[in-house]
Amino acid sequence: MANTLGAPTLSTVLREDVVISVNTRLAANTTIANPILRLRNSTTTLVDFPLNASTPLTVGGSDGQATVNPTSATATASGGSATLPDNYQVLGRDNAVHLSGTMTSDQAITTGQTCTLATTTITMPAS
Repeated sequence: MANTLGAPTLSTVLREDVVISVNTRLAANTTIANPILRLRNSTTTLVDFPLNASTPLTVGGSDGQATVNPTSATATASGGSATLPDNYQVLGRDNAVHLSGTMTSDQAITTGQTCTLATTTITMPAS
């Protein structure tokens, strides 16, 4: 007999541990100076925000939430022509993508534009 378990529901404590583990993984290795929050449209990079090298995410309270910790709240766009970002990637210092997902934005990005990152959070799901 084979058993298949469905997706687990994580406790609040375990969700916080996942955030801490991701934070540690993003800061490991030194292929690049800083982890990066990359905003994209499809596969086109619009803007990269370098994150703190040792603490790229600030662990939140008790809800599995982490706040993105950029080295600067502004960055210059490297792509786009009044283009809306529709997805993001978080690259670790090993230059590999560790987190990614869809996003919605009403702020178009154009090459050369100075972009400002407001408070941004990532939430580890309960299941």
